[in-house]
Parts: sequence; C-alpha cells; structure tokens
Amino acid sequence: MAEARVRQGLSMYLPGPGPARPPGVGRVAFACPGDRLGPQGDRSSATDVLRALAGAGVDCQAFCPVDDLDGLAGRLASAGWPAQLADATRDEHAARLLYSRSGPIPVTWLGLGAGRLDALAAFFETFLDAFRPVSVHGPEIP
Repeated sequence: MAEARVRQGLSMYLPGPGPARPPGVGRVAFACPGDRLGPQGDRSSATDVLRALAGAGVDCQAFCPVDDLDGLAGRLASAGWPAQLADATRDEHAARLLYSRSGPIPVTWLGLGAGRLDALAAFFETFLDAFRPVSVHGPEIP
C-alpha cells in the first residue's frame, strides 16, 4: 500500500490510529522551506511545537520544498533517519520526493529546483488532498 501511495506522489506514512485525539482536534499541516525539520533543524521551535502537538494526539504532517534533495537524503542517512526517495508526477510536473520522519512527524520533502512555483503548488495541493488538514501553518517567508 505504501508503494502505491509513493507512486501517486503521496506520503508513505498514512495517518494511523495513534493516540486518541481530543474532541474537536483535527489534523495540522506544517509547510516550510528547506530542511528546518531535518537533522540540523531538529532543535527548532517548529519541531518542538509539532512534536508537542503530536504527543497530545493531534495528527501532524509536514511538507517542505528543498533545493538540494540529494544532500538532504545524505544528511538524513548519516543521522540514522528513515528515508525513502521517489520520483513523482502531478499533471505535467515531475519532481523527486523524499519521505521521512522528524520524530513522530511524517515529513514530505519536495525537490524541484528554483523557479518552479507552478509545480510546487501542484504537489502541495496533492499533499493537502491526501492529508486533509483542518489548518495549515508555517513560518513567515520573507
């Protein structure tokens, strides 16, 4: 089943039963540029907040476009993080995806290269359609 989701450009980490969610609490998506949730960004406030939310039973996932996907894959491997690379297409757009986890948080990294905002929007839409969060958050991007 995970392989079929990867072929569709979706996260291999399906939201599972996990801890019971408090009433009225849904899913939270976090979007940020680069590898703020990767090994070097592991002590960021975003990571702390997401892990706290996940610990409270909120389903959380992250979506992060990154310029150097192969470099990130190497850093994840060196840090002992689980990771899976996949090629994906959405409409006329092609990209490489890297699926991993930052602690309990599933992360989908998207490697597109610079200047591909149309492709970024298409893959982000796929992520949102699959995860169906009740809210989306991210840092302010200058």
